[in-house]
Amino acid sequence: MPKTNPYIQNLGSSPGSSSSDNSGASKRSKIALAAGFGALVLVVVVATAVVVSREKDDKSSSNRERRDEPLQLQLYNYSMQHPNVTRLGIRLKDGAPNCSASACWVTMNGQAGLVVNRSKENGLVRIALENLIDQGTMIHWHGLDVPFHQDGVPGLTRPPIYPGETSLYEYNVSQTGTYFMHSHFEWHVQQGMGTFLIVVDNDDDKVAGADQEVVMFLEDMFSVSTMCVINKECGNIPYNPPAGELNYSYNFLMANDGVTFNKCACPTLRGLATPTSPKQPCSCNGQPAVGSMCNASFCKQYEAECATECPDSTGANFSDTEDHIYDFCRYTPEQQPTLRWLHTRYSRMWHAYTHLLANNRSMLLEGGPQQVPVKAGSQVRLRMINGAASVCFWMQIPDDLRSEVYAVDGVNVKRGVYESSIPLCPGQRADVIINIPTTPAKAYPILAQWAGELNQTSMILTTTDITKADMPSPTIPVRAPLTSFDFEKKLSAQNDSFIRWQPGRRKLEFDVNLTSGWVHEFSINKNLWNLTPPVLPPNPMPLVVEEGDYACMTIRNQGHVGHPLHLHGHSFRVVEIDGVPVANGTVRDTLQLPPRCHSAKVCFLADNPGAWLCHCHMLEHVEHGMATSVEYKDFCTTCSAKNLQDVPLASVSDK
Repeated sequence: MPKTNPYIQNLGSSPGSSSSDNSGASKRSKIALAAGFGALVLVVVVATAVVVSREKDDKSSSNRERRDEPLQLQLYNYSMQHPNVTRLGIRLKDGAPNCSASACWVTMNGQAGLVVNRSKENGLVRIALENLIDQGTMIHWHGLDVPFHQDGVPGLTRPPIYPGETSLYEYNVSQTGTYFMHSHFEWHVQQGMGTFLIVVDNDDDKVAGADQEVVMFLEDMFSVSTMCVINKECGNIPYNPPAGELNYSYNFLMANDGVTFNKCACPTLRGLATPTSPKQPCSCNGQPAVGSMCNASFCKQYEAECATECPDSTGANFSDTEDHIYDFCRYTPEQQPTLRWLHTRYSRMWHAYTHLLANNRSMLLEGGPQQVPVKAGSQVRLRMINGAASVCFWMQIPDDLRSEVYAVDGVNVKRGVYESSIPLCPGQRADVIINIPTTPAKAYPILAQWAGELNQTSMILTTTDITKADMPSPTIPVRAPLTSFDFEKKLSAQNDSFIRWQPGRRKLEFDVNLTSGWVHEFSINKNLWNLTPPVLPPNPMPLVVEEGDYACMTIRNQGHVGHPLHLHGHSFRVVEIDGVPVANGTVRDTLQLPPRCHSAKVCFLADNPGAWLCHCHMLEHVEHGMATSVEYKDFCTTCSAKNLQDVPLASVSDK
């Protein structure tokens, strides 16, 4: 007899209760979820469960905290000033109490999100998520080390929440800091299903010493439907934005990036396409298949103008994006095409990101950026969260605010690092303490500029009323730099003792190579892992650990673009940057690997059993296969499993 799935629960009723409304249950009873990790095969058969409706709360107590019931949130859709664009969101259920146990649904300077008080009820979080959209979905608690089945990855940690169903999350929070909650289902985070998640306690608030808290939640947004951009499923809606739409991204790409190219870029790397016409890849040395670009005239001119000979491409398979010829570590910077030119190759994706949002406000739409009143002479804690699908931002903070870095990815750093320019890639967070001058009354724009581009979004801190003339422009004439490790090298964790190797603890070393990407397919260790829910295929190359191990990953970016790598269920310590040891590196859950042969070594303590996702947090990268898993050898004790004694891509030592 099949067992009841404990993760799709009946709100307000005990397991086994009955109801005449079982339409959702009949669907769930047919689900067989096969999620194989390495050789693990987990089959969850969901028996009939009952969905009943809870009676409306009495209006007199609708805003009162109720400790005996979960916080009731809804996943829904809405239109945002665009007739052809549907956005997704998270909201409190109408009439429900806004607090339960340690968690409260609050609005901070225009952005609604979750605040957890860790000192209250042992940090207990109980949340019921009701799915009101027409697809399955669920929520991931980005950066929180929750138990495995609470992690929110559909088809891995539990089945998706199907339309009309409600799923219960329950866990205790032991961390403090700035985190992020978002959908992990297909393209939902790009459509807006995400917001801040802040964990506080009294000690943390005293250390910061701020007079005011401000949240800046960053997103990117397509001008048309997501499926129109990704799969060209546009129906009768034109792909190009409506007439009059200020499509800054597209104009920048075509006018600026499309004309930028290294003349000495190796033919192998510039043959697939140009802004004007497609070409076949080729080489002026070796004996690969010769395409239209590598004629005698071209090769003669190339050899005359370019001093350095390109790496030999003999025997290369140009159609295989995992071929060694696409490893950017083989080429000098002069031999590589510019990232700006590569943006133009993928202009269908990039130019669709017309709007960059800060707290759901676009500088291109009516109303402009959000204005946040602050008091002259006060100290403000600014929590910046990159909830975008694909855009790395450079945060630009006015110099006269003396921005001091306080934490990254929710973990405090040593004080005394003052930075007005801070890189922030998808999934990353940064807290800064800023000091508002006593005089004069002024507006202070906090800018978020797209890395490598000209367009930006913003939020304005102000001690006075401002006029339209005080508003920043959606574009600036100076292109933001690409990301690098420079900011990371300046930071040190305030406390990293909980992620350090101790004698007697087994130590693992994994190689994690970020590969491919040349024709917009992305992989880890040359393995493409399709994460399309509800049923995930087996991951043939997991990183296998045992509870208590001290595991290190040497991450090398062999591709042509940057990758913010995120590990679920664990925090890691940065111990090396580009091969150079770091004595007191940051503690993070998401690390940006700059493009083209940069590397970092990170280590974590295997203290949270599960089969945890590890992936690039650029949405189109993970959707194209850039993911792997960290799997605990003995985690699956009730399912049929192959003996996992071999540890792929790892060397093992006791010291």
